[in-house]
Amino acid sequence: MTFRLKHHAVTALMCIAVLYLSCIAAYAATATYTYDDLNRLETIEYGGGTIIRYAYDEVGNRILSGPIADDLPASFITDPDDGATLSGANALITGSATAWGSDLQMVEVSTDGGANWRLATGTERWSYTWTLSADGSYNLKTRATDASNSTEVPGTGINVTVANNILEKVVWAWGSNGNGQVGDGTLDPRKLTPVQVGGLSA
Repeated sequence: MTFRLKHHAVTALMCIAVLYLSCIAAYAATATYTYDDLNRLETIEYGGGTIIRYAYDEVGNRILSGPIADDLPASFITDPDDGATLSGANALITGSATAWGSDLQMVEVSTDGGANWRLATGTERWSYTWTLSADGSYNLKTRATDASNSTEVPGTGINVTVANNILEKVVWAWGSNGNGQVGDGTLDPRKLTPVQVGGLSA
């Protein structure tokens, strides 16, 4: 009895394994793989019509994998990072883009969540110099257009913070001042009460 149970269990497991391998073989047989010039996986097309596409950033990291609706181009921001804080007069936004079945025509950047768009420089590797707006939070998005005038549906983009208002920093000093060491412009021998030192910037 025990032998028969073990025999049936082994037979069932073998049947499951054979069925599983058969399914894998049949699934793989219906898939077509394509590679780019650097021999990186670019597309997997399955017999049912599903196409999985892959894209890579400028250093070779895969930044996209999944079905792309209607073969539309795709674009990505690689710098700054999501959640970054920016300061200064300008910020350089860089990224990459890709298209399937057609050349890229242009990449556009929005710094206000998609309300307005501005042309970036370059296509597969692009950049845009943003003249920073007032302090606050901003949603950056991109969209690519290919040579057949098909335009990407923008994603959620990234969020950054502009912070240019630096709190004024004040230096205070006190102590011996016979040679003007305190720095308040006087030669009073001793400064027992702290005084503000002028001529210093943050």
